[in-house]
Amino acid sequence: MPVSQNGLNLRRVSARHQSSKSNLERFFAAGVNRRDTDHTIIQELGFQIGLANSSERGPLTLRIHCGSYSERVSNSCVFGTSLGDGPPESLLTVPKCLQVLPSMIECFDVSRALVSCHELNEKIEFPLGAPHVGWVSFLSSEFRRMPDFKPPTRIVSVEGKGNIIVLTDERFDSERPDHLAIAKDVVAALRRAKVIPKP
Repeated sequence: MPVSQNGLNLRRVSARHQSSKSNLERFFAAGVNRRDTDHTIIQELGFQIGLANSSERGPLTLRIHCGSYSERVSNSCVFGTSLGDGPPESLLTVPKCLQVLPSMIECFDVSRALVSCHELNEKIEFPLGAPHVGWVSFLSSEFRRMPDFKPPTRIVSVEGKGNIIVLTDERFDSERPDHLAIAKDVVAALRRAKVIPKP
């Protein structure tokens, strides 16, 4: 499985080495944020690591940012892919996402998590460090109360943690005008409610 540190230098690691505690510790240690001047570690920004598979049908990626206690940088887990022509239908469905996200939320105690596609992030502008909206998005209770959304968008509560926003139960495709319109409507509603900032 290729492993990316800070989004760079993908390299292949065998499954046997992937599960090694020492290798994982090394990968996480390499993901710390450092100052440009003297390369010392910026403790309050935590660390990050990225994982990606090597599927010919399009990569699945998992980016984890943990250990941050800065007011400007949130801890997050982002599961991404090219949803339009990526993994098989059986893998990326809303029921599967609603199994994966609560596990990510519980394991990493994040303030936000999402299942998204890279193309959507290019079509909707989000300020640096602000929560993004994906096909299925989690926002913790620290964010303001969720606004009402128009169908097919719905909210799934994660008890004691926050809310998951499901844009549509269909497999999301940012190339479909109706799906992109749903995403833009949800982002606009969240901005009006001051849940997420305007760009």
